[in-house]
Amino acid sequence: MQRLYVLIVGLMVSIQMAGATTNYVDRYGTNPTPNYTNWATAATNIQLAVDVAAVGNTVLVSNGVYDTGGKITPSYALTNRVCATTAIILRSVNGPNYTSIKGQPSPNGLMGTGAVRCVYLAGGASLIGFTLTNGYAMTNGTMGNERGGAGVMVETSGSVSNCVIVGNYGDRYGGGVFLNNGGTLNNCVISNNSNIAYGGGVASIGGTINNCIIVNNSLGTLGGGVMARANTEINNCLIAGNITTAGSGGGLFLWFSPVKLNNCTIVGNDSGASEGGGINFYQCYASLTNCIVWGNTSTYGTSSNIYNQATQDFSYVCSGPTKAGTGNTDSDPQFVGPATGNYRLTANSPCVNAGIYQSWMTGAADIDGHRRLDKFSGIVDMGCYEYVPKGTIVTVP
Repeated sequence: MQRLYVLIVGLMVSIQMAGATTNYVDRYGTNPTPNYTNWATAATNIQLAVDVAAVGNTVLVSNGVYDTGGKITPSYALTNRVCATTAIILRSVNGPNYTSIKGQPSPNGLMGTGAVRCVYLAGGASLIGFTLTNGYAMTNGTMGNERGGAGVMVETSGSVSNCVIVGNYGDRYGGGVFLNNGGTLNNCVISNNSNIAYGGGVASIGGTINNCIIVNNSLGTLGGGVMARANTEINNCLIAGNITTAGSGGGLFLWFSPVKLNNCTIVGNDSGASEGGGINFYQCYASLTNCIVWGNTSTYGTSSNIYNQATQDFSYVCSGPTKAGTGNTDSDPQFVGPATGNYRLTANSPCVNAGIYQSWMTGAADIDGHRRLDKFSGIVDMGCYEYVPKGTIVTVP
């Protein structure tokens, strides 16, 4: 992830040098002067710079915790620490380890009037390289726009890349992230978020989720890690250790067609008191290709990994019991260290060289940044990690 962030930074610097306008933000600035066109006159909260940024501008943010400022979502009531509704780029200088956007709970009790979400994106806005934490949604109002996406909500278009989304609290549709009718989530860590229903970590309606780690999120019902529906696609993701306390789909709850999962590792999730510790398919046609669904738990032991599977398309999937379809297996995937959360493959894993090529893999990386398609054999592995022999360098150029 760090290597990919460096590449993105280099690309953005090149664009800036080519003449794109930049608006600057410095939490510790001493002379904020609109339009914040250099570090000496930088805004001291991000929203000030967003408000003056023209379409195509970059809002460049220095190190710090950004917990002041904000703007209400257009046509709604929830306040966002950052609200960007045009095609601008919001980027930190040094990445999520150094730069945070922090929401706040309602003074009337966690979620409710006065709560502050971390970020709202619409109109093609992009967010790169932040930690988003302590965001809260409301318990009243519209289902997603005011009650979900406490870490970040992406409306229709836009993207979130190389971010850490941790410790946010929603009511409906995504404790951490809500992709509403589109939007893309790339190379992010989504962990320890909480929601009452529809996706503890991520809720997606028609969004795309690539190379993300979605772990240790929780909610009451329907998708501890992810709730996905209506043309959502999930590629190269680790979905592990998520839980529903009173509902189904500890790892994923897939709802309404179609949904696609490619090269995902779904492991160690728990559906608590209901079905589908790994995945619950509900009124949904989905395809799983090159995926590992293993070691999940639920009250109903026969559906610990996958529930409601009758109409699904499984190809090159490792899950017990064996699924009907091409290339599927119920053999133990032999992870390196499941007890410590290491779900990479050992040399003897039946998932090594057991996948099938898909067009998106050429030039793509696995979740560690290793080449997804073996340049010698042209064969891929199941799951989000390619097996890499010790000492071998196979990173994407």
